[in-house]
Amino acid sequence: MIKKILFFTIILLSLTACNKKQEKLIDLVNYDSVWNHLESFDKIGKENNSNRAVGTPGGIASKNYIVEFLTNLGLSPVAHNFTNRSGAQGSNLTVEIKGKRDGDIVLIGAHYDSVVFGPGINDNASGVAILLEIIEVIQKAGIVPDKTLRFAFWDSEETGVEGSAAYYNALSEDERKQIAAYLNVDMVASTDGEIQISDTDGSTVQGVLDEAVKNGVEPESIDMLKAFYGAMKFAPGSEKLEQLTKDAFAQLNVEVVEDLTFAMNSDTGPFFAQIPTIGITVVKETTESTGDGGEILSFAPCYHQACDDINNIDKRILESCLKAVAIIVQQIGVGNSVSE
Repeated sequence: MIKKILFFTIILLSLTACNKKQEKLIDLVNYDSVWNHLESFDKIGKENNSNRAVGTPGGIASKNYIVEFLTNLGLSPVAHNFTNRSGAQGSNLTVEIKGKRDGDIVLIGAHYDSVVFGPGINDNASGVAILLEIIEVIQKAGIVPDKTLRFAFWDSEETGVEGSAAYYNALSEDERKQIAAYLNVDMVASTDGEIQISDTDGSTVQGVLDEAVKNGVEPESIDMLKAFYGAMKFAPGSEKLEQLTKDAFAQLNVEVVEDLTFAMNSDTGPFFAQIPTIGITVVKETTESTGDGGEILSFAPCYHQACDDINNIDKRILESCLKAVAIIVQQIGVGNSVSE
């Protein structure tokens, strides 16, 4: 009888282990948990002069919130401090979930700072909240990923992509070579927005130039645009990441478009030329009055304004991005490798 009990116990344990291996992040992630994080960042903003900018009390409180959450999961976040161009003290945070191939790293990042003019709940507490949720489900499910997952929370993005650049510049050449892929999640809940992913092969450039000609842009400016976009070369492997990202959204029956606008203007900037990189953002282009008879282009409702609070979130789009990021991380880090 004891032998039989022991036999069935071993079988049960084996089945449990198999089930753990088969768990998919998309089935584990919970939108309500993402929303709870957004409410927390919104509260931080409201308590700190309606912003979470680099070096401010709101920015520091945001950093402390992330650190506390990760520490409570049993993880050990690491701070990478730096001084930005204006003299503000910034602090990037990274945390790792070790994989079977420790020296093979997938980097997933989102900036946690806001502009000084608003709390930045869409831009970019939305991306941060998605990362925190994915970290939590991996940690609590006891998943051991194929590659080491390094999650990064960038500071001082809103001052000119300074935090991620400081981090990248501090890496040795060997450390850079260990990063197999970088996924950037920035502003992914713009109301009625269009989900945009990095155009890693330049397939949209000619269309942009043609549109500029159609709109009467001067030939000299066209030549400058052509040279600018022509110089933006993504690292080999990025096209595969782009296709994986398209496939992830297609699995959810969600349309995406390719775009180059944010390649340099978000935290993809420091990485894409040397490391396979893909970025996801949600854009709703509008023009807004400057109050003096002029107009400015805005990339989303309440973009860089005080009204970018908890009421400025498109829940449907945010949930789609959450699920898509879960699928992508599963593909490039937990399961299949982009280098295989």
